Amino acid sequence: MPTQALALRLLQAIGLLLVNFRAGLPVARRRCLPSAGTARWPLLPLLALLLATGFAPGASAAAPSVTAPASFTLTEDVAANLTYPGTPFADVDSATLTVTLSVSDGTITGNAGTGITVGGTATARTFAGTIANLNTYFTAAGNITYQGLLNNTASRTLTTAVSDGALSASATSTVNFSAVADAGTLWAWGPNSSGELGDGSNTTRTSPVQIGALTSWQSVSAGLSHTAAVRTDGTLWAWGFNYYNQLGVGDGTTASRTSPVQIGTATSWRSVSAGGYHSVAVRT
Repeated sequence: MPTQALALRLLQAIGLLLVNFRAGLPVARRRCLPSAGTARWPLLPLLALLLATGFAPGASAAAPSVTAPASFTLTEDVAANLTYPGTPFADVDSATLTVTLSVSDGTITGNAGTGITVGGTATARTFAGTIANLNTYFTAAGNITYQGLLNNTASRTLTTAVSDGALSASATSTVNFSAVADAGTLWAWGPNSSGELGDGSNTTRTSPVQIGALTSWQSVSAGLSHTAAVRTDGTLWAWGFNYYNQLGVGDGTTASRTSPVQIGTATSWRSVSAGGYHSVAVRT
């Protein structure tokens, strides 16, 4: 039998005993006990009701609970799932909770889920819903992802905090990153009439030639007659044909470039793709 129901039964039994006990006393002795008509007598069933519903004097609300993995292992520069095992959240006196995932940097993303309201920021993402919906959402892959800072391989601490509006609880997990060899020298070859190879000339190359001496190129994309690339420091570079301003240099000219030029000063470029006469890129 549940604890509250048992307490109610006990309290009711005590009340009945008091009634029977008073009825068996002499009239003179009865005056020492409260009668059913006094203002104090109804407090007994009222106290039983309060106890049964969790609001008896001395009763206290219970804090929600959270169970998070001890660690997650992700790949450097890749958005990966944060999936929780078992039943991550519970609360005995609240049907709805708000969960906050927080980390010092990087990007936490929450996708749409049944009955889940996603909010917050990239480093403090919130999820609100019923306990049942939250447990379903957090234990399914693809709902929550995390991507660390560009080229970061140092571990991070992810905090999972849960609140029912009055009380809260939290747990921490270590996020470890597997490093990938994503930087190196840049090489090109083939037609070069617009300087699209980036070696400082317009000479066609029949075999790979190294473009500059840098060893920090992360990714590169070749368009029809221009090329764009991202370095490990998050900077964006482009060279080659520029008649349609596809290089993005922003200097008001359409002159071609025969060697890499930095595009702007931002250091948060993640990837770039060169099209026929345009370019697109992703920033964090």
